[in-house]
Amino acid sequence: MRRKSFSTAQSCSPQSCTPKTWTRVAHEVRDYTAQGVDHFQQEYRIVAKDGKVHWVDDRTVVEWDSQGRITHFQGILIDITERRQAEQALRESEESFRSLFENAVMGLYRTTPDGRWIMANPALLRMLGYSSFEELARHRVVSEAPASIYPRSAFIERIEREGQVVGFEATWPKADGSPLFIRENARAIRDQAGNTLYYEGTVEEVAPHLTVVMSTTAGQGLESPWSACRAFLAEPNVAMALGMRASLRQPSDDR
Repeated sequence: MRRKSFSTAQSCSPQSCTPKTWTRVAHEVRDYTAQGVDHFQQEYRIVAKDGKVHWVDDRTVVEWDSQGRITHFQGILIDITERRQAEQALRESEESFRSLFENAVMGLYRTTPDGRWIMANPALLRMLGYSSFEELARHRVVSEAPASIYPRSAFIERIEREGQVVGFEATWPKADGSPLFIRENARAIRDQAGNTLYYEGTVEEVAPHLTVVMSTTAGQGLESPWSACRAFLAEPNVAMALGMRASLRQPSDDR
């Protein structure tokens, strides 16, 4: 007989387990004993005497006589229902995160301070022109590219100082070498000692009309997209057109 220490339940039997569970548990017991083991462990669900379903950790010791025959089993059942429920909740949470990560229209990422990619979702891969994360992971986030609005060092300086960046505009290199102008929000994830483990954030591509403006002025020492706009407005043809428009709006001397 198997000794039990679980006050409201019995070990797996045709009465306490589903037919599928009973078959599995019985086969495992036969396999263990055929191998001559002296102890083994199983996890399964049972219906307790109060009608509730419990997950149990069944730890069994096999007693053998001098002729190698089994005399009896001794065991203990440990209620692990809360643990299994927590594991299920964690799996569901991970599945929800994975669904959000895979289907988000905005780019999502994790990178190390030295620029190595840890995670990048499909939307970001499409923005950067890569067919797989493995292909992207062979490269690093741009550091000091000539076309950068803000270099990587400026991003790191700010996020390390403030713990996060909001609306940070930068340039990342695409797979074909062309610049991708982006706006990102990110935060630094640190351990208990305050050491940065990685950065995680969201990325959106800058609107196409602003990308054109920045592309024509990249590499001229501009500090931000707003500087690019000012430079664009200062172009001779643009300034002349604006001047003509302003003159048409001036009061006439004949009035």
